[in-house]
Amino acid sequence: MSTFLKTYEMPWEPDPDIPGFKRRMLHKNKKTGAQIKQWYLPPAFGGVLGDLPHRHYHRSVTERAYHLSGDFPHWDFKSPSDMDGELIIFKRHIFMDRPPMSIHGRFPIPSSVTGSEILYWNTGVGTGLGEPESDYETVTVEFETLKDNKIKDFAGARIFSTIELPWCDHPNVSSWKQKKLANKAKGTHSVLIINIPPESSGHINAKIHGKQSPLWMFIITGDLKINMADQGKSSEFFRGEEKHFNKA
Repeated sequence: MSTFLKTYEMPWEPDPDIPGFKRRMLHKNKKTGAQIKQWYLPPAFGGVLGDLPHRHYHRSVTERAYHLSGDFPHWDFKSPSDMDGELIIFKRHIFMDRPPMSIHGRFPIPSSVTGSEILYWNTGVGTGLGEPESDYETVTVEFETLKDNKIKDFAGARIFSTIELPWCDHPNVSSWKQKKLANKAKGTHSVLIINIPPESSGHINAKIHGKQSPLWMFIITGDLKINMADQGKSSEFFRGEEKHFNKA
Protein backbone atom coordinates (compact mmCIF):
# COMPACT_ATOMS: atom_id res chain seq x y z
CA MET A 1 0.00 0.00 0.00
CA SER A 2 1.44 3.36 -1.08
CA THR A 3 1.44 6.34 1.25
CA PHE A 4 1.51 9.99 0.15
CA LEU A 5 2.29 12.76 2.62
CA LYS A 6 2.10 16.52 2.15
CA THR A 7 5.03 17.18 4.41
CA TYR A 8 4.64 20.96 4.26
CA GLU A 9 1.25 20.57 5.96
CA MET A 10 2.56 18.34 8.74
CA PRO A 11 3.21 20.07 12.09
CA TRP A 12 6.65 20.02 13.63
CA GLU A 13 6.84 18.06 16.89
CA PRO A 14 9.61 17.82 19.51
CA ASP A 15 11.97 14.97 18.70
CA PRO A 16 12.22 12.76 21.80
CA ASP A 17 15.41 11.18 20.45
CA ILE A 18 17.40 14.45 20.33
CA PRO A 19 16.41 17.14 22.87
CA GLY A 20 15.96 20.54 21.24
CA PHE A 21 15.39 19.16 17.74
CA LYS A 22 12.01 18.99 15.99
CA ARG A 23 10.82 16.40 13.52
CA ARG A 24 8.21 15.33 11.00
CA MET A 25 8.16 11.55 11.15
CA LEU A 26 7.57 10.24 7.63
CA HIS A 27 8.02 6.53 8.25
CA LYS A 28 9.20 4.21 11.03
CA ASN A 29 9.79 0.49 10.68
CA LYS A 30 8.10 -1.23 13.61
CA LYS A 31 10.48 -4.19 13.53
CA THR A 32 13.87 -2.56 13.00
CA GLY A 33 13.22 0.97 14.29
CA ALA A 34 14.59 2.41 11.05
CA GLN A 35 13.10 5.82 10.37
CA ILE A 36 12.70 8.48 7.70
CA LYS A 37 12.06 12.00 8.91
CA GLN A 38 12.49 15.68 8.33
CA TRP A 39 14.60 17.23 11.03
CA TYR A 40 14.62 20.83 12.18
CA LEU A 41 17.68 21.99 14.13
CA PRO A 42 17.30 25.46 15.69
CA PRO A 43 20.05 28.12 15.52
CA ALA A 44 22.78 27.71 18.14
CA PHE A 45 20.97 24.72 19.61
CA GLY A 46 23.79 24.19 22.09
CA GLY A 47 25.32 21.06 23.49
CA VAL A 48 22.43 18.63 23.32
CA LEU A 49 25.04 15.89 23.43
CA GLY A 50 26.18 17.14 26.83
CA ASP A 51 29.64 18.55 27.36
CA LEU A 52 31.48 19.59 24.20
CA PRO A 53 33.67 18.63 22.47
CA HIS A 54 32.08 15.25 21.87
CA ARG A 55 32.51 12.47 19.33
CA HIS A 56 31.03 9.01 18.85
CA TYR A 57 30.29 6.24 16.38
CA HIS A 58 27.41 3.83 15.80
CA ARG A 59 28.03 0.11 15.89
CA SER A 60 25.62 -1.14 13.22
CA VAL A 61 23.34 1.63 11.92
CA THR A 62 23.83 3.39 8.59
CA GLU A 63 22.75 7.06 8.54
CA ARG A 64 21.97 9.05 5.43
CA ALA A 65 20.86 12.66 5.03
CA TYR A 66 20.12 15.29 2.42
CA HIS A 67 20.39 18.88 3.62
CA LEU A 68 17.39 20.98 2.55
CA SER A 69 18.22 24.41 4.00
CA GLY A 70 20.22 26.34 6.58
CA ASP A 71 23.60 25.55 8.11
CA PHE A 72 24.75 22.83 10.50
CA PRO A 73 28.42 22.67 11.62
CA HIS A 74 29.61 19.12 12.25
CA TRP A 75 32.95 17.35 12.52
CA ASP A 76 34.14 14.11 10.98
CA PHE A 77 37.25 12.29 12.14
CA LYS A 78 39.64 10.40 9.85
CA SER A 79 40.68 7.95 12.55
CA PRO A 80 40.34 7.38 16.31
CA SER A 81 43.65 9.19 16.81
CA ASP A 82 42.48 12.26 14.86
CA MET A 83 41.80 14.75 17.67
CA ASP A 84 40.96 17.79 15.51
CA GLY A 85 38.55 16.35 12.97
CA GLU A 86 37.33 18.08 9.82
CA LEU A 87 34.75 20.83 10.16
CA ILE A 88 31.98 20.35 7.62
CA ILE A 89 29.18 22.90 7.47
CA PHE A 90 26.14 21.17 6.08
CA LYS A 91 24.28 23.42 3.64
CA ARG A 92 21.59 23.01 0.97
CA HIS A 93 22.19 20.07 -1.41
CA ILE A 94 24.86 18.40 0.73
CA PHE A 95 24.43 14.64 1.03
CA MET A 96 25.79 12.38 3.78
CA ASP A 97 26.33 8.64 3.62
CA ARG A 98 27.53 7.51 7.05
CA PRO A 99 28.29 3.80 7.51
CA PRO A 100 28.63 2.11 10.91
CA MET A 101 31.89 2.77 12.78
CA SER A 102 32.24 6.31 11.40
CA ILE A 103 33.44 8.76 14.06
CA HIS A 104 31.70 12.15 14.13
CA GLY A 105 30.85 14.82 16.66
CA ARG A 106 30.84 18.49 17.60
CA PHE A 107 32.98 21.21 19.14
CA PRO A 108 31.56 24.25 20.99
CA ILE A 109 32.13 26.65 18.08
CA PRO A 110 31.06 27.47 15.48
CA SER A 111 27.36 26.88 16.03
CA SER A 112 24.51 27.06 13.57
CA VAL A 113 23.63 30.62 12.53
CA THR A 114 20.27 30.06 10.86
CA GLY A 115 19.26 26.59 12.01
CA SER A 116 18.73 23.90 9.41
CA GLU A 117 16.26 21.47 7.88
CA ILE A 118 17.42 17.97 6.96
CA LEU A 119 15.87 14.95 5.28
CA TYR A 120 17.29 12.12 7.41
CA TRP A 121 16.94 8.34 7.33
CA ASN A 122 18.67 5.40 9.00
CA THR A 123 18.59 1.61 9.22
CA GLY A 124 17.90 1.02 12.91
CA VAL A 125 17.60 2.24 16.48
CA GLY A 126 20.10 3.69 18.89
CA THR A 127 21.44 6.77 17.12
CA GLY A 128 19.32 9.16 19.21
CA LEU A 129 20.03 10.04 22.83
CA GLY A 130 16.45 9.39 23.84
CA GLU A 131 16.41 5.83 22.52
CA PRO A 132 17.12 3.12 25.12
CA GLU A 133 19.22 1.26 22.54
CA SER A 134 21.66 4.19 22.33
CA ASP A 135 23.51 2.88 25.39
CA TYR A 136 24.79 0.05 23.19
CA GLU A 137 24.53 1.38 19.64
CA THR A 138 26.19 4.79 20.13
CA VAL A 139 29.73 4.64 21.53
CA THR A 140 31.50 7.74 22.84
CA VAL A 141 35.11 8.14 21.67
CA GLU A 142 37.07 10.12 24.23
CA PHE A 143 39.59 12.77 23.19
CA GLU A 144 42.66 10.85 24.21
CA THR A 145 45.60 9.47 22.32
CA LEU A 146 44.36 6.24 20.80
CA LYS A 147 45.93 3.88 18.34
CA ASP A 148 43.87 3.16 15.26
CA ASN A 149 43.71 -0.54 16.08
CA LYS A 150 41.80 0.20 19.28
CA ILE A 151 38.62 0.56 17.23
CA LYS A 152 38.14 -2.22 14.73
CA ASP A 153 36.40 -1.78 11.40
CA PHE A 154 36.70 2.02 11.41
CA ALA A 155 34.93 3.53 8.39
CA GLY A 156 34.77 7.05 7.04
CA ALA A 157 31.64 8.88 5.93
CA ARG A 158 31.01 10.30 2.46
CA ILE A 159 29.83 13.92 2.65
CA PHE A 160 29.69 16.02 -0.51
CA SER A 161 27.76 18.64 -2.46
CA THR A 162 25.40 17.02 -4.93
CA ILE A 163 25.62 20.13 -7.14
CA GLU A 164 29.15 19.13 -8.11
CA LEU A 165 28.06 15.73 -9.45
CA PRO A 166 27.41 15.57 -13.22
CA TRP A 167 24.01 14.54 -14.53
CA CYS A 168 23.98 11.12 -16.20
CA ASP A 169 21.46 9.47 -18.49
CA HIS A 170 18.72 7.55 -16.73
CA PRO A 171 19.01 3.84 -17.64
CA ASN A 172 15.27 3.38 -18.30
CA VAL A 173 13.86 6.71 -19.52
CA SER A 174 15.81 8.57 -22.20
CA SER A 175 14.57 12.08 -21.32
CA TRP A 176 15.40 11.76 -17.61
CA LYS A 177 18.71 12.52 -15.95
CA GLN A 178 20.04 11.21 -12.66
CA LYS A 179 22.79 11.53 -10.08
CA LYS A 180 23.66 8.44 -8.07
CA LEU A 181 24.53 9.45 -4.51
CA ALA A 182 24.99 6.10 -2.74
CA ASN A 183 24.86 2.39 -3.39
CA LYS A 184 22.56 -0.06 -1.72
CA ALA A 185 23.61 -0.93 1.84
CA LYS A 186 22.29 -3.35 4.44
CA GLY A 187 18.77 -2.23 5.32
CA THR A 188 18.57 0.58 2.78
CA HIS A 189 18.31 1.10 -0.97
CA SER A 190 20.56 3.05 -3.31
CA VAL A 191 20.04 6.83 -3.42
CA LEU A 192 19.33 8.81 -6.60
CA ILE A 193 18.42 12.35 -7.55
CA ILE A 194 16.27 12.26 -10.69
CA ASN A 195 15.51 15.21 -12.95
CA ILE A 196 12.24 14.84 -14.85
CA PRO A 197 11.72 17.52 -17.55
CA PRO A 198 8.30 19.16 -18.13
CA GLU A 199 5.86 17.15 -20.26
CA SER A 200 8.06 14.10 -19.82
CA SER A 201 6.67 10.65 -19.12
CA GLY A 202 8.23 7.37 -18.19
CA HIS A 203 7.63 4.05 -16.49
CA ILE A 204 9.63 2.35 -13.75
CA ASN A 205 8.78 -1.15 -12.61
CA ALA A 206 9.67 -1.61 -8.94
CA LYS A 207 8.46 -4.65 -7.04
CA ILE A 208 8.53 -4.56 -3.25
CA HIS A 209 8.96 -7.69 -1.19
CA GLY A 210 7.80 -7.91 2.40
CA LYS A 211 11.21 -8.15 4.06
CA GLN A 212 12.76 -5.26 2.14
CA SER A 213 12.91 -1.69 3.38
CA PRO A 214 10.36 0.49 1.56
CA LEU A 215 11.11 2.30 -1.64
CA TRP A 216 10.36 5.99 -1.21
CA MET A 217 10.87 9.35 -2.83
CA PHE A 218 10.88 12.94 -1.68
CA ILE A 219 10.02 15.69 -4.15
CA ILE A 220 12.60 18.41 -3.56
CA THR A 221 11.16 20.94 -5.99
CA GLY A 222 8.70 21.30 -8.86
CA ASP A 223 5.55 19.30 -9.57
CA LEU A 224 5.03 15.72 -10.59
CA LYS A 225 2.11 13.62 -11.77
CA ILE A 226 2.40 10.02 -10.59
CA ASN A 227 0.44 6.94 -11.56
CA MET A 228 0.97 4.13 -9.05
CA ALA A 229 0.03 0.51 -9.76
CA ASP A 230 -0.54 -0.81 -6.25
CA GLN A 231 -1.58 -4.42 -5.68
CA GLY A 232 -3.13 -4.62 -9.13
CA LYS A 233 -4.93 -1.29 -8.81
CA SER A 234 -3.87 1.94 -10.50
CA SER A 235 -4.01 5.26 -8.66
CA GLU A 236 -3.15 8.68 -10.05
CA PHE A 237 -1.73 11.49 -7.94
CA PHE A 238 -0.72 15.03 -8.78
CA ARG A 239 1.81 16.86 -6.68
CA GLY A 240 2.11 20.56 -7.44
CA GLU A 241 4.14 21.86 -4.52
CA GLU A 242 7.52 21.18 -2.97
CA LYS A 243 8.49 18.57 -0.42
CA HIS A 244 6.17 15.68 -0.92
CA PHE A 245 7.03 12.25 0.38
CA ASN A 246 5.86 8.97 -1.11
CA LYS A 247 6.52 5.53 0.33
CA ALA A 248 5.79 2.51 -1.85
